[in-house]
Amino acid sequence: MTRLIVQGLREGRPDVLHHPAGDLKGALTSALDMAEPGEPVLLLYEKLQPVLELLETLGAEPEG
Repeated sequence: MTRLIVQGLREGRPDVLHHPAGDLKGALTSALDMAEPGEPVLLLYEKLQPVLELLETLGAEPEG
């Protein structure tokens, strides 16, 4: 699945960066380190609860 997503992204934007990560925490931490403040981060997940728990430990708050 990841390969198909990356392929589609690169077809639309050849300059897109792809950084695989070993686990959820590593993926999100890497993405947030690379993102500028206010820049969106795409996180693909299989189960919502671990994502919500990780975001809570990082101090994330819903916008709006």
